[in-house]
Amino acid sequence: MDDRRASKRYDKPLSVEFGLIGEKASLSNRTSFQGFIEDISLGGLRLQLKERYGKLYKMKLQGKQVKLAIPLPQFNYTAYALGEIQWSNDFQEHAEHVITMGIKFIDLSPTDCQYLENYMGSSKGDHNLLWELWNKEVKP
Repeated sequence: MDDRRASKRYDKPLSVEFGLIGEKASLSNRTSFQGFIEDISLGGLRLQLKERYGKLYKMKLQGKQVKLAIPLPQFNYTAYALGEIQWSNDFQEHAEHVITMGIKFIDLSPTDCQYLENYMGSSKGDHNLLWELWNKEVKP
């Protein structure tokens, strides 16, 4: 399979809040939604949400712009981004509507970019830190 992405994707789940720009009237005054990131890169992310009332279900989402708030609790920081939905899929699962979408970042500040980059590399850093502690404290 040919991967056309400019940046490597990381399977680093995170909760995220997002809102569709310019869709207030068609969403009955609901302006934001909660979902979780399935994978993320410096170029964008894949997001999934479950929605009981189906406000976004079967809506044409491709090409819509979104505002994203990505909390990074280990840094006590929230990254903000403007993105554009590149694709979306939806299906029914029991009483909930499940929507998965690919979002490309179109505006991400250098500071937010740095925090996201640190987050994406953090598991390797945590792993190395654990081995360093093992070598110092446990290993003779």
